[in-house]
Amino acid sequence: MRLALVSLLVLALLLAPYKLSEGLIQMDNVQRSNELFLLAATVAMEAEGESYRGKLGVAFVIMNRVQQRKKSVSDVVLDPYDFSAWNTKGGRQLALDNIGRVPWMEAEKAAASAYYRIEKDPTHGATHYLNEILTLKLRGGSLPTWLAAMKRTVKSGLHTFYKEVR
Repeated sequence: MRLALVSLLVLALLLAPYKLSEGLIQMDNVQRSNELFLLAATVAMEAEGESYRGKLGVAFVIMNRVQQRKKSVSDVVLDPYDFSAWNTKGGRQLALDNIGRVPWMEAEKAAASAYYRIEKDPTHGATHYLNEILTLKLRGGSLPTWLAAMKRTVKSGLHTFYKEVR
């Protein structure tokens, strides 16, 4: 009898939030949670070795694209070849579980700060960035052609941030 009563109490506690929300799961909360995770994961993989300010810059580039393109975070970060962390050839996403505690916490903080616009955008509206030294090395001494239509806004750590010239 006592076990049945405890089981009933546990079931009631588990179902209370469902009943209080009239059986509706708040999909906005689920979507926001997924968007923040993808934003933080992208920042962590793209800027793991950067300072907090560098991570914040990467997060703002993503959110600036979200605003400019009127797309979701997932659409922006998973757009083919836009963020090398998600490129299938690179395999960087396989190391997501190995990102250290401090870099991950900084990435989460930067993601939330950019998503909710808590802090000022350190990139001054940038929609692109790259590590020039690494890019030159990987591309045999050349930079991408898209840079011709860009204006440099700031350099932070190894990343240089750009926005389109209009």
